[in-house]
Amino acid sequence: MTLKESIADRYGRIAGDLLPKLKDTWTDMRAWLDDVNCSLANQAVPEKRRSRVSELSLSRKAREAGQGKPELKVVKQRSKAKG
Repeated sequence: MTLKESIADRYGRIAGDLLPKLKDTWTDMRAWLDDVNCSLANQAVPEKRRSRVSELSLSRKAREAGQGKPELKVVKQRSKAKG
């Protein structure tokens, strides 16, 4: 086995053991950061404004998702040819 193959083999074993652990840690870290972010957002908005902020946020998200009021267009139906 050459030095290059030996290094590649060791790297492969280390990466195989390490990557799943890093992925789990990253997932846990993202969940923790999301919790911190939600907590900070709740503390930033006064209690009496929370319902209005939620309503505005939902309507903005719906508009961005294309769920706003649809523009209606009148389409004239062609008459069927008699034959």
